[in-house]
Amino acid sequence: MAVQNELALLREKKVKLALAAGASAFALTASMAYAQTADEPVEIISEEEGDDLYEGDTITVTGSRIRRSEVTSTNPVFTLDSQSFEDRGFTNIADALNQSPLFGTPVDPVGDQGSFTAGQNQVNLFDLGVQRTLTLVNGRRLVSSASATIGGGQVDLNTIPAALIDRIETVPLTGAAVYGADAIAGTVNVILKDDYNGFEVTGQFGSNETGQADSYRLATVAGTDFADGRGNITFAMEYNKDEGLLLCDIEELCTEDLSFDNTISNANIDLDGDGVFDLEGQSLRLAFEDLHLGLFDDSGSLTPPGGAFLPPFGLGRFPDGNFYRFNPDGSIVACEAGSTQTRTILTRGGPETCGADFFDRFDSQIRSPVERFNAFSSLKFDINDNITVRQDFLYANTNGEELVEQGGFQTGFFGGTSAEITLPTSNPFLSAADRALLEDQNGLTEFSIHRVNNDLVGSGGSSNETHVWRITNVVEGQFEAADRQFFWDVSNVFGRSDIVQSNFAGGIIDGRFLNAVDAREINDDLLEQVRLQDPTDPGDDLATLDDALDLLIDSSGGNLAGLGRGDIICGAFADLAAGTLEGFNSRPAGSGLVDEDLPFLDGCQPLNILGFGNASDAAIDFILGGPRFTKSENEQSVWQANFGGDLVQLPAGMALFNVGIESRREFSRFAPGASLRVPISRSSVSQGVVGESITREV
Repeated sequence: MAVQNELALLREKKVKLALAAGASAFALTASMAYAQTADEPVEIISEEEGDDLYEGDTITVTGSRIRRSEVTSTNPVFTLDSQSFEDRGFTNIADALNQSPLFGTPVDPVGDQGSFTAGQNQVNLFDLGVQRTLTLVNGRRLVSSASATIGGGQVDLNTIPAALIDRIETVPLTGAAVYGADAIAGTVNVILKDDYNGFEVTGQFGSNETGQADSYRLATVAGTDFADGRGNITFAMEYNKDEGLLLCDIEELCTEDLSFDNTISNANIDLDGDGVFDLEGQSLRLAFEDLHLGLFDDSGSLTPPGGAFLPPFGLGRFPDGNFYRFNPDGSIVACEAGSTQTRTILTRGGPETCGADFFDRFDSQIRSPVERFNAFSSLKFDINDNITVRQDFLYANTNGEELVEQGGFQTGFFGGTSAEITLPTSNPFLSAADRALLEDQNGLTEFSIHRVNNDLVGSGGSSNETHVWRITNVVEGQFEAADRQFFWDVSNVFGRSDIVQSNFAGGIIDGRFLNAVDAREINDDLLEQVRLQDPTDPGDDLATLDDALDLLIDSSGGNLAGLGRGDIICGAFADLAAGTLEGFNSRPAGSGLVDEDLPFLDGCQPLNILGFGNASDAAIDFILGGPRFTKSENEQSVWQANFGGDLVQLPAGMALFNVGIESRREFSRFAPGASLRVPISRSSVSQGVVGESITREV
């Protein structure tokens, strides 16, 4: 009898029919059946109590603007609550969502980074693209942190404070009808806590077993009611710092030593899941030697002038039969050709093998360093029992960096300014012993260098700094008329993001680079070139080498002030003093005008490209002209009004309706710096982008 009474009560439960104005379909929500075993006791309740039990409070479920009971959502809603964050130690919303198989490959700080998204966290529902996953905060849009040159309205989840999360609702696939094309994959709605009372401070620290890639978090949340509970104010601040990690920071991932003992990191591995360490006390060692990129070495390779370097195929061999490369300090050492991999530029061998451990050392990071600060405040006030005012403010500052990326090359297999660099054996950065090796042992007066330029361009990485502001104002209410419940709300959201991206990769100014690598010592040979002036006109010769030194200093426009014999300078200054400056260094002239500036020579500092990391800071600053900056800004303004409630009683229950209007303006601008708009470096030329869209929906 008890079971029959319960089933009868379930049949009496109201079934609501939801109609959404402006959408192409309606949602029908049916009563829910609850599984129950035969031996469970059944409590018999009255029909009035049953109505109260199943009606409950109404909420607005993500993906619809109709208010209804939470248990009657027509779409599957996957919810992650604040307790999950605490249990798993998540410090970022994206980290939590990416644990779910619903989400595909994200944009995140792990692995290689995009040049305009370093350190950002953007989720990718169903792998349809981050621009097809709409992120909301409390059911309302958040301004994008994506550069206009990328496009899309994807949100950087670094901007949302994890300390205030109440729950996250993910509604897959059905958001486009309500929100538009940027919700084709679905909607992620981050619900933040309101009506918070109390004070909380949270600290968190994480690291790996070797003390690398440390993570720090400090968060505080405070809130209190006022006006006899009619109002509430909540405030939160959060600071997070995640240190970066290169692949080669972990020795066992990057070593080329076949005898490397990996006992420590492999001692405690449970292979069969029985709780007992199966490799305790055992070692795991490399099974084979590493692959090398044969076009150059980590610290550069050298060949006879004009030759290519690929030792497994015999390219780059010196007359004495050896292949040579540079040590990091710039000294020359012989290397072995290694075994060739069929029809590839890869070779296999140990540390003595020619070629670069390129993909490990110059193109692989495990995690980007990210530092972020978030602040959030919210105000809620009940004007009366039926009208509520809400306001919240969000600010976020995020700094992300890509630690390493391909920074450009000099190799005989490339052309233009990426070809090999040929230098005379008189180069002042070459030691006497190495000069004898090239001149006496191999009979050369010139040699060519093949190298990767990561030491000149800050490891080739890039960085992004983002500032995000967002303010939301909402007035909402409800009333009863004609025995029906109605609700309404009016809201405005304004958001802005400013993104500054900087990088050195590819930023070498070619004319300055060519002048800087032509390093010469001020000696009698160089001064004799200056003394002779025009070699075809003996009448303009200077009397002495001291006169030539004075002219060299005076004609440099102050660049060589205080220098003398034995100092190293850019060789083009000698050409300038001798009156033989030509080519790209020539002063522009035309229409009766002459430009007295020498943009590729003024301020020139000699550049040492022998080895790795031996160039002076002054020389690097000269060839780069400073970091490359681009600026992006996004603005978003959304006005929205909704009115809805009970419409008409139907046999299956009350039909609900909602009528809404929304006006949305989105503006984006991408402004590359002058150095990126003018083709004077190896970076691709960038053009500015500006545009806006205005959307009005009913």
